[in-house]
Amino acid sequence: MKKRDSLFSPKTSFLMVLIMLDGFQRVVHALNNMVPTLTIEVFQDAEIIIHFINLNDGAQGLGIHWHGMFQTTTPWQDGVGGITQCHINPSTTWTYKYRADPWGSFWYHSHSGFNRDDGLFGHLIIHERNIPDQIPVYQHDFFFVHVTDWFHDECEEHWLKHLTQEDILSGRGEEFDSTVIYHGALIGNNEIAIGQWWDPQGEGDITPFDRFNSVDDVRTGFAYVVFNVIPGDTYRFRWIGAGFNAMTRISFDGHAQILIAQDGFDIAPVRDVESIFILAGERYDSLVMFDQTPDNYWMRHLSPQDAYDFDAVQHDNRAVIHYMDPDVPDPADDDFNPWDGDTAITSQRDICTLEAPCHIGNCYQLEYFHLLWLMETTKIVMLVVLVLETALSLVALIPVIMSILMVMTRPVVLNSP
Repeated sequence: MKKRDSLFSPKTSFLMVLIMLDGFQRVVHALNNMVPTLTIEVFQDAEIIIHFINLNDGAQGLGIHWHGMFQTTTPWQDGVGGITQCHINPSTTWTYKYRADPWGSFWYHSHSGFNRDDGLFGHLIIHERNIPDQIPVYQHDFFFVHVTDWFHDECEEHWLKHLTQEDILSGRGEEFDSTVIYHGALIGNNEIAIGQWWDPQGEGDITPFDRFNSVDDVRTGFAYVVFNVIPGDTYRFRWIGAGFNAMTRISFDGHAQILIAQDGFDIAPVRDVESIFILAGERYDSLVMFDQTPDNYWMRHLSPQDAYDFDAVQHDNRAVIHYMDPDVPDPADDDFNPWDGDTAITSQRDICTLEAPCHIGNCYQLEYFHLLWLMETTKIVMLVVLVLETALSLVALIPVIMSILMVMTRPVVLNSP
């Protein structure tokens, strides 16, 4: 669909299908047999019409949520089943019709069960009519990238294994294992880069890369996503946090980013950003100028094994930034090997130290520890308040206690007959 169109009106069907994103065949929940599904690009105030058909032969109904759309006059089109509309049941249809507002980087996804985490999501890009003056000049705007965690079984099946302690004791679940196989994913322009994961059979080793992504050290034949760039040009990347649990960190070897938007809204440009943290549902827009020596560089998508443990093993998922220069090895060539020989990619991440700190666009670690500090401080304040209330209550009881004691100790005078 071209940007200049004022109407986007596809027919979209939902179906559970077998598909290989990283060389491992598994069931996904897909729209039009695609993960991610169609990218919707329109201008602000355009009318969007989506004819949705639920072809799933199971018992599951669902709705499609248009994440970030105001739905000012059409709240019933928001797509949250059981809240703003009834679920779209199997073998039934529903037509979404709403105005594209506001402009920015958004996405759409299922709001039912684990559909979203099993692949039912897509980009929703609303373009402004006039680019604000505060946004630095860029030449290209077509890199739309989802970042997500990914599993080799359906998400519901995966997470039902990790129930509450009561369920574990009753034999209905399995104790959560921090070494469970977890796959990070970086999906761009309907391609996917699945990276290393924690090895549950080893001593915390990381499965090594080869030319292709690997499953249990077996080459899958699925090469890394490649972003082809023109030397000297600036590109806009629209990042969508489609993850289920894990936080991700995006960086480019040898290149800084300019953060220009958050959750669909422009911000004052933040320059010289080394990396950006992204959590589920968040959107960030950044600019990258590719003005370094023409070569192949790594784009990195790092995520911790434990979403809330910042010292956990980092899953190092990657894509290739390819400068389109005749002297730079082409990743599309059959003899290209990013790990060995003349075509090896040798770029490195910036080393962050106290003497040379990295500028992180949005440091969740700091926010996380501030939150912990706030929680602990709140507990202390509540404890102090409880002690004071108890003390005041005791003080209020002193007159009552004194009166009782006076009555109990008052001498009894008996009248003589």
